[in-house]
Amino acid sequence: MVVAAAGWLVWRRAVHPSIQSGACRRCNVLLITIDTLRADRLDGFGGTRHLTPTLDRLAGEGLRLTRAYASAPLTLPSHTSILTAASPPVHGLRTNGLFRLGPNLPTLATVLKSAGYRTGAFVGAFVLDARFGLNRGFDVYNPASCCTTSASATMRGLTSSASSERHRARATRWILRPSGRC
Repeated sequence: MVVAAAGWLVWRRAVHPSIQSGACRRCNVLLITIDTLRADRLDGFGGTRHLTPTLDRLAGEGLRLTRAYASAPLTLPSHTSILTAASPPVHGLRTNGLFRLGPNLPTLATVLKSAGYRTGAFVGAFVLDARFGLNRGFDVYNPASCCTTSASATMRGLTSSASSERHRARATRWILRPSGRC
């Protein structure tokens, strides 16, 4: 039994090697969050309908995390947890639109910024607007010149695919420009 367990561990590490500290120094970091997307709709996570070819390619070429747990069933508290590595009782955002992230917790953006990264966030949901404090540490965070969808239209679900495409195109231009401007 012990030999079988040891053999399995050796095999598992060979197939799924652990990430070593510093192994990704100066790597590009692209965090994509999509509200209410089921993993089985992505080919990279078991889907078979080829609905998301770009995400599937990214999953195939990058680091693919296979387990995700939401700290809250709401967008703002959950995204705050993603960006701070803290739970809602610690970061203080417990619902959408009523709270603002305080200045004391480090965020993924502040950590990356202090390590010399250019940081930008292109947000398509009003509940993630800069007024709620998630913009801390970003060079660019959903500036008015980059976001053409009104908050009221977003809240009513009236964003068009053309608007989404313009938003994606602006983010892509920012990523590809050394200056980081929209």
